[in-house]
Amino acid sequence: MIVNTNLKERVKTMGVLILQSYKILMGTMTALFIPQKCYSPIDVNDAHLCSITENLNKEDKVTKVTLGFNVFTAFTFMVLYFVEMRREQWLIHNLDIDHNKADNYLSNKLSQECNDNILINIKKSLYKYNNYYYYTSIGTISIFVINNLASISLLSDNNYGTTTITTYVSFLLLILVKLYNSMFVSYISRKKHRALSAYMVEFSSFNTIDDTTINHPDDEMINIVKI
Repeated sequence: MIVNTNLKERVKTMGVLILQSYKILMGTMTALFIPQKCYSPIDVNDAHLCSITENLNKEDKVTKVTLGFNVFTAFTFMVLYFVEMRREQWLIHNLDIDHNKADNYLSNKLSQECNDNILINIKKSLYKYNNYYYYTSIGTISIFVINNLASISLLSDNNYGTTTITTYVSFLLLILVKLYNSMFVSYISRKKHRALSAYMVEFSSFNTIDDTTINHPDDEMINIVKI
């Protein structure tokens, strides 16, 4: 079995996605996974570390509101990953990475006036994918900020000392790195008409057209894909 470059890129992308999904789930569902203080129903002075079940079953309004924001934020990240993966799969299928050419080689080529239908379709599709990715990144960041304001309100009343603070800060930093990467890739790609990868190491840029696309211009993937 011959493993082509596209398959390797897809496997690498899926591996990164799985690892990031766990990190995002833990970081957004703060009402469940961040250590919090619980009190014994028998002795209100007997504070202990809440279990996930205890966090889930809390009846106070702040916890319920925060948990609602947590779920909505996690869903927003799922949308971001969906848009990101659709864009990445389109890039892998239609474009290629040539380290012998500059990262802006493709953008320069697409910016030139031409009558080549392949180039025209690629330009339109890339523009749409970059726009979807950019605006979804902005929306996710906005929701994440609101989610953290609600989380801080909850954790400030139920913090379990340094355990709560260190865990919260650790998850926060991990997600901020992800959001920064998404914002950077989407902003640069949209502004400079580039095809930066969101998953390849060092943000590799797809800077040429794949040979398969050139040899099969009527392939359905070359058309503008609706998300």
